Amino acid sequence: MNDKFQAVVVGSDISAYAFARELNDEYGIKPIMFSRFSATVLIDSQIITPYQADTSTDEKNN
Repeated sequence: MNDKFQAVVVGSDISAYAFARELNDEYGIKPIMFSRFSATVLIDSQIITPYQADTSTDEKNN
C-alpha cells in the first residue's frame, strides 16, 4: 500500500459511506469523509475520519 495516498469521500449519504467502506475493506485505507451537514451516525465510525464543512461563510439568500 502507498502510505502517501489519502482517500477523500465527499458526502454523508449511504452511497458515500458504502464507497468509504469499500476502500477500507479492500485497501485498508481509512478515508476522510467530508460533508456539509453533521452526520452524527458517522462520528463513532472506526473506518472513516469524518469532517464537517464550515458553512458559516456561505452566502445567505435574503
